[in-house]
Amino acid sequence: MADETKSELSLVLAAAAARSLAAARRKGFVRPASPENDGETVALMHSELSEVLEAIRTDGYRRRSDHVPEISAVAEEYADLIIRVLGACAAHGIDIGTAIEAKMAFNEGRPYRHGKKF
Repeated sequence: MADETKSELSLVLAAAAARSLAAARRKGFVRPASPENDGETVALMHSELSEVLEAIRTDGYRRRSDHVPEISAVAEEYADLIIRVLGACAAHGIDIGTAIEAKMAFNEGRPYRHGKKF
């Protein structure tokens, strides 16, 4: 899709994804794509999500981040998760902005609780 037809969300996320991937490469976190490396990438995303949970458990919504004091500890861990996701998407050529918009549009048409009890 040409840039002039992409939404603002898609363009912003594409720029963030490219920045994330470039930083990950500079810091040695990107290796050639393989199922094993993709699994490691997903495991690292999971570890960031576990860090979100740990921050929540330790009053992280109010507690400031140790590394970035202008944000909360929970916000820092969510940011780490999103940075990892964006980098993985960029590494695989995934236009995550377009994917998010398409999935949100689909979800908006789903029934209450997607037809499930919980």
